[in-house]
Amino acid sequence: MKTARFIPSQIWTIAQIDAGTAVFVRAEDSNIVLPVYVSENDTQSILVELTHILAPRPMVHELLLAAVEALGGVLERVEIYGIRSGSYLCRIVLVRDRKEFFLESRPSDILCLAARTE
Repeated sequence: MKTARFIPSQIWTIAQIDAGTAVFVRAEDSNIVLPVYVSENDTQSILVELTHILAPRPMVHELLLAAVEALGGVLERVEIYGIRSGSYLCRIVLVRDRKEFFLESRPSDILCLAARTE
């Protein structure tokens, strides 16, 4: 079985384009950029996380992180690991007691978590 090679990346910028709103994710030390198209609502959530604005009540991403922590886990990383029918396949990787747990996710949710946890 082939082992996947993951490239550390970061949110580079968010832009309005003809197809809607795209979050551009750039690989570290590279000019390779991956556009991830998100809804307007998801764009707002990502921007809130990037700017570290605290909402009056916890957002769903804060709730998830608090639940993981309360259960003794840690958010290790988020991954875009494939593509199917034009949609990115994404997951959240949690670690507890040195064991990894994988949770399938929407691209916009992993971007919110990545922005929240830097």
